[in-house]
Parts: sequence; C-alpha cells; structure tokens
Amino acid sequence: MALDLKKFITRFVEEARDHLRQLGEGVASLEAGDSGVVHAMFRSAHTIKGSARMLKLDPITETAHRVEDLFSNLRDGKSRFHPEMGLVLQRVLDHLASQVDILAEIPDGARLPPPDAVLLATLIRLASAESTPAMSLSASDAPANAPSVSQGVPDASTFSASHGTVVSSQPVEPHLAPSPAPAFVSPAAVVLQSAIQEGPREEPRLKNVETVRVRLEKLDELIKLMGELLSSHARMRQRLVEVAALERSFSVNSMDSGVSNALHPFAARLREDVLDQESLMTELHDKTLMM
Repeated sequence: MALDLKKFITRFVEEARDHLRQLGEGVASLEAGDSGVVHAMFRSAHTIKGSARMLKLDPITETAHRVEDLFSNLRDGKSRFHPEMGLVLQRVLDHLASQVDILAEIPDGARLPPPDAVLLATLIRLASAESTPAMSLSASDAPANAPSVSQGVPDASTFSASHGTVVSSQPVEPHLAPSPAPAFVSPAAVVLQSAIQEGPREEPRLKNVETVRVRLEKLDELIKLMGELLSSHARMRQRLVEVAALERSFSVNSMDSGVSNALHPFAARLREDVLDQESLMTELHDKTLMM
C-alpha cells in the first residue's frame, strides 16, 4: 500500500514556517552585525532541505539546498555577509514562504511551481563569491537563464542598503545618449533592481500558525495522568451505584421514608453531575491522545 504523504506534508508546513521565521529573524540579526546566528540559520536551512527531500518536494529542496550552501560558506568564513546578500535572502525566504503556503492549501508536492531560476543563480554565485560582493558578469560567465538587462539598469554595486536606493555615478538618459548594445548583469543585480521597482518591502508573508514544542516525556506524563483521572472517575460512578442502592433500601422500609425523600433529589443531582463530568473527561481524553 502506498504511503500517504499528506499528513506528513501538513507537519512539514508547520515546521517549515517555524524555520522560515527563524531565518527571517536571523537575516535581520546579520544586517545588524550579529554573525553569531549563522550556525542556527544553517541548521534551519538544512532541516528544511532534508524534510523536503524526504517528502519529494523538489522545488523547495533545491532552493533550500542553495541557501544551505550559502550559510555553510558564511559559517566557514569563505564568504562575508553584505547588504546585497541580505536583500537576496529576504527575497528567497518570501519565495519559500509562498511555496509553503501552497502546500498548506493543497498538501500535494506535484502542485508546487518550479523554483525561481534567477534566485537560484544568484544564490549559487553568492555562495561561490569571495568575501566582497561581485555584482557584474561578463557575457561568457552569465547563466543561460539570466535575463539580459540594458545599460539603463543601474549597476547593483551602487546599491545603498541604508536608503534602499540605487545611486548611479553616470545616469543614463536614453533620449540623449546613443543606445548601447545589451549587456549582461548578475542575477543579484536583477533581484536588486526588481526590489527597487517594487518599492519598500513588506514583511514576509508568513502565515502565523501558533504552535508550541513540548518534550515527549511531558506528553507521556499528561497521558498517564489522564488515565489515572479516568480510573478515579470510574470509582465516582461506583459511588453513584451505591447511592442508588441506598435509595432503594430506604424506600422499602416505610420507617425511613423521610430519609428516602431527602436522598432521592440528592441522588438525582449527583447522577447529573457525574454524567456531565464524564462527558467533559471523555472530550479531554480524546484531545490529549490527539496531541
């Protein structure tokens, strides 16, 4: 019988959102100069990649793998974080978040769109770059799927992270200057230019699903306590049987009719309380086992 992956994909969505949130916070920390978060970011990217690979979510696997390579180089000191890298990572996290949202709606990996080719090419180049950002490509070095951008696109090396703008030392005015031949720029420049055209970046569209992590032994203790509570309730039901027997005994003896009249409403209220408690405990028990 084929394994149904839908329930595992649902679990993956919850964990992936948690890791993407941590990665987003990590990028903000890197931009603030805190490089100590790189190890945790590498682990989050590695976890997303590994889980996606097991569930055959190839588009997410490929993107997360490139992110993992980038953090591996940052961790090992082969690359150095810079503002352009931060902007690219933010775009990549948005892309992964959108794919996770698709899985949340339809838990089927076949419905995922392919990974963004420009983002992948950018991540590969950033992972292979040295400590300083290299934003220009020659025609021979450009990836086959890299878009061709005219010289009118500002050079990404003049990107100002503090103001979120591009400053060109020699602005091109197409209506005055002759039209130059198309030139290739790096995928990172394409990502940066796209971000500029879109305006101020909104917060990543991660859906906030409230979850909490609890150690397994704590859940075991809760289930054990629930079992003891059910046993205690069983004894309560036995007391109810004993009260009913007393009620019948007093009703037979005419001398104890006064006691019987007082006992009857008490027994009725006790029976209702026990049944109400049983209903609540049954629901609590079911939810505990679901957890």
